[in-house]
Amino acid sequence: MASPVGTGWRIPHRTLLLAGIGSITGVLLLATGLVALQAQPIPPEDPQPLGLGIGPERGMGMGGPGMGLGDQRFMQMMVPHHQVAVAMAELAQRRSRRPEILGLAGRIKASQSQEIAQMRLWLQQWYPATAAPSFTPPMGLESLRNAADFDRVFLEQMVAHHRMGVRMAAMAQIHTRRLALLELEQQMVRSQSQEIEQMLQWYSLWYGVPTR
Repeated sequence: MASPVGTGWRIPHRTLLLAGIGSITGVLLLATGLVALQAQPIPPEDPQPLGLGIGPERGMGMGGPGMGLGDQRFMQMMVPHHQVAVAMAELAQRRSRRPEILGLAGRIKASQSQEIAQMRLWLQQWYPATAAPSFTPPMGLESLRNAADFDRVFLEQMVAHHRMGVRMAAMAQIHTRRLALLELEQQMVRSQSQEIEQMLQWYSLWYGVPTR
């Protein structure tokens, strides 16, 4: 299986912002975006966290290293995170002129929309008293929508977004108690890791930036 976070990619000199906020009543206030790619290259094995302690160094927002994500909270966080990826993919379908990007965007939209529907169904079945995750279109999509070199910015932001999704799904596997959810988490890690590797290859080919 491809490496979950890719290897050796250096982000060019620019500041990018991807903000996605999913607030869950009575449980958490989640920012699924705010991936800020600063002027200094982000280490490929340690992308910036999404903004509210969602990262391995802070226990994925659960209070400390090794705590991991419970099944309910994982789905409540991953649904809006997926919705950001779908919104980015829809932008790519409108703005990109590269058949490779258009194909990837179609696959991301299809697969993550299906996963959103599945997680919403499980949340209703397994946790009926819990409010459904809400989604506000991220403000950072404006920077992507208006990017002069859309494909380049799309690859940079989607790689960072996928890396965080892989980390969340990989951490959640440690503590999940439901086989069906475990299989979905494994699928997320596998498919998004493969997509990361593909995007890094395109980035190197099209923009002359080595990925190794």
